[in-house]
Amino acid sequence: MGLVHEYAEATPPWTLRDFITQRSRWLWGDIHGITHREVMSRRTAALTFLKYVVGTTSLLLSVSGLYLRATGRISGDSPIFTVAKLSVAAWVAVFFTCGWAGASSRASSRSNDSRLLSATVAVLMLPVSLVLTCAGVFIPLVQGNPRTFAVIRKTRKTREIRETR
Repeated sequence: MGLVHEYAEATPPWTLRDFITQRSRWLWGDIHGITHREVMSRRTAALTFLKYVVGTTSLLLSVSGLYLRATGRISGDSPIFTVAKLSVAAWVAVFFTCGWAGASSRASSRSNDSRLLSATVAVLMLPVSLVLTCAGVFIPLVQGNPRTFAVIRKTRKTREIRETR
């Protein structure tokens, strides 16, 4: 958020197309910032780049370890599979924690049962979130640099008005 020099609204996208547009703007903004010192300092650029490297590495370790185990190419006691299991466990723990914390922030009177339900649903939605997150990175990369600042609709009402015309 340190790169925002003007007014900005934080609104989630209403459609998959808007989601990809938003993520494209974020991704290509990061790429531009990483490659231009007048936008990001060397330290900030390195940390931003590291965020992508760590996320990609974690995903690759998780998927490759599970794939190799499922196809019988590695045994269950292989150190590679141990790393994959730890990576998957970390993903599950993060999603559970986010679901738990998100439920507690909505209302102070929430019971632990409803917090547990929210945390469990967050874990169950992990595969959907993973696919959307990967799509939000890989589709904009394949599409290439848009060289424009595309914005998404900020309200549902705007969308409904456009659809009725």
